[in-house]
Amino acid sequence: MISIEVIKKSRDFLKIISIGRKFSLLGVVIYYSQDSNSENLKIGISIKKKVGSAVVRNKLKRQIKALSRNNAISLSGVVMIMIVRENKLNLNYESLSRIFDSFINKVKDIRETNEC
Repeated sequence: MISIEVIKKSRDFLKIISIGRKFSLLGVVIYYSQDSNSENLKIGISIKKKVGSAVVRNKLKRQIKALSRNNAISLSGVVMIMIVRENKLNLNYESLSRIFDSFINKVKDIRETNEC
């Protein structure tokens, strides 16, 4: 079973941001890299205050964590930092799910090209 580790330390965030690849869609930026030492998904979440009140930000965090739990198998061995910068389209679960699906497809494409 693949577990999810939460990244909390600032230096870990900065490390992934500096060495990782970048994926951006609808005000959400995801920095990610492969972790060859681990099969687990490591995720860090940062939501800017521009997005909304604390209630809105915490709801988005819960939804992102639920999506990452549901897609943990597809994202095994990935270290990712998800930054929500703006809430242009009133992000909800469906739009976050579409963003996650696009991100998973991009990770799969990269894995396939690296295997060839």
